Amino acid sequence: MISALDRAPELPKYELLERIGLGGMATVYRARDRRLGREVAVKLIHPHLRENAEVAARFVSEARAVARLRHPNVVEVFDVSDEAEEERYLVVELVRGTTLRSLLSRHKRLTPELTGAIGLEVAGALSHAHHQEIVHRDVKPENVLIDLSASESSPSGERGAERPKVKLTDFGIAKLLDAQGVTSTGQVLGSPAHMAPEQIEGGDVGPRADVFALGVMLYESMVGRLPFDGKNPAQVLRRVLDGSYPPADREQPTVGAGWAAVLAKALARDAVDRYDSIESFAAAISAELANAGMTEPRREIERFLADQDGYANAVEARTVEALVQSGEKARANGNYPLAAAQFNRALAYRPGDPELVRRVTRLVRRKRFVVGARAATGIGVVVGLATFAVLKFGHHSTMGGPSSPKHEAKPSAAGTGTPAGDHPSTVPASASAKATPAHLPRHRPPGTPHEPAHPVETPMRAIVVDVTGPKGGYLKIDGVREDTWFGVQQRLPVGPHTFEFVPADSECCRPSPPLTQDIEEGDSVLPVLLAVSFREAKLRVDRSPPGLLRCRSLFSADLVVPGELPVPMSRLSATGLCTMTSNDPAQSPSTKEVTLTAGQTTEISWP
Repeated sequence: MISALDRAPELPKYELLERIGLGGMATVYRARDRRLGREVAVKLIHPHLRENAEVAARFVSEARAVARLRHPNVVEVFDVSDEAEEERYLVVELVRGTTLRSLLSRHKRLTPELTGAIGLEVAGALSHAHHQEIVHRDVKPENVLIDLSASESSPSGERGAERPKVKLTDFGIAKLLDAQGVTSTGQVLGSPAHMAPEQIEGGDVGPRADVFALGVMLYESMVGRLPFDGKNPAQVLRRVLDGSYPPADREQPTVGAGWAAVLAKALARDAVDRYDSIESFAAAISAELANAGMTEPRREIERFLADQDGYANAVEARTVEALVQSGEKARANGNYPLAAAQFNRALAYRPGDPELVRRVTRLVRRKRFVVGARAATGIGVVVGLATFAVLKFGHHSTMGGPSSPKHEAKPSAAGTGTPAGDHPSTVPASASAKATPAHLPRHRPPGTPHEPAHPVETPMRAIVVDVTGPKGGYLKIDGVREDTWFGVQQRLPVGPHTFEFVPADSECCRPSPPLTQDIEEGDSVLPVLLAVSFREAKLRVDRSPPGLLRCRSLFSADLVVPGELPVPMSRLSATGLCTMTSNDPAQSPSTKEVTLTAGQTTEISWP
């Protein structure tokens, strides 16, 4: 029930029962329709927005426009306040469930396929709105609702009509915040990290702004962090405008190069470079789901909701199996780039798995045989396509397929003694790397049997390796430990090389997943970036009276006291203010500063 502290107003047609949400634009209440007797959600606009003349004038017309939307993935608008009423509010259907933001707070990130399945549902809502000439303008996890009640009677997914619903809310409301004068508090309205560059710059905002925002949301859901982040809104806005962010598969290798390419097109700096419609974006998502063997995306959502804690372990085996099958099918069809991408991603889930390594090796050998055979007949072919992509994350076409290198094979030079197909420009890069790893001499000694009279030097490329996270630790290149490579320019033979960072402190950090990246020929210095993931911190509150602990600068969930909460960490330590509200109304809330450290449990108590 609503407490006196909420100071909820009296509405003539609706009885406000309890506050269920609070955002930058409105306070949301569970309410009862006095006339129809049904429960609804009432979104009561904040007074400083309500009192703005332009917002008040546009509110009803915007609400009426949004009320035209009728779609299973859109939260339905039932009513809007009368112009004569003092309060400004929307009445929408009450969704009994949770938000995508709450799911991310609990799990940090979701699997790419589950994220894609949710993304398709949101895309369906956006497609319907765009055909009604309505742009959402504020797509973010907080505005994606998961209707849990729809899944209670069919956890196995057998009753398709009752599958859980993903619903998008707050259509058109962000447009109200564009009215001049609503920024009286000086804060940035909207969600800077999800806003398209043209939206930030005040340009024309069309459907491709929603494509961008959906791309940001899917990136965060797959990776566990936003593509554009910063210490304050100004930093975030600058990074969005710069269009610079780490590729999704570099931040989280299990995302895979295919998904990273799909997201990269959605996150293009210029609107013209993005998908031309939300339907095109949805088609790319569907294609990548199909590559992973997922033909029933909605059922995947239901499986997750039926067992959130056990889902990740169960889905890994299915995903790896589907990726291997897809990779083998692609290999059989001669689609080496797709085969490489699928095996790469499977290896990200299971680094060093002997069977997967065997399959990759067979793929490399198969491609080498094809290249050698064609070179022997004097036919120029594109080479390195598989060996370059087999163990490489990133560099895909805009629709999720790996893009081809532009180097062409050269026939072997007559009289040099070099076997056909093994010319330096045609030999698979992996074979070159194995013959001359970083820790061995780069050339064979003169006079080696079967060596040409004038040995051909292996092409080299300057690189610099860096790591996101603590620098303490060591680097492994092609399985060999290297202690002096961070930030220092070095040279490696062209071809794929595997990099792995092992942190010195295993309590706070996890080793980076092995990253195999192709070193192409070039004059510039090639950066190689490895990502170290931080282990969860834990916050434990004991010896305290029952209540609720909130630390919004550290995490978005609420901790029921006494109790313990795992907190995802994006850095080694984080400090913020926590407020304890006792269940005893006689006790005033109190605040203290709390520091969390990755991999450690912080224990605090309130008297």
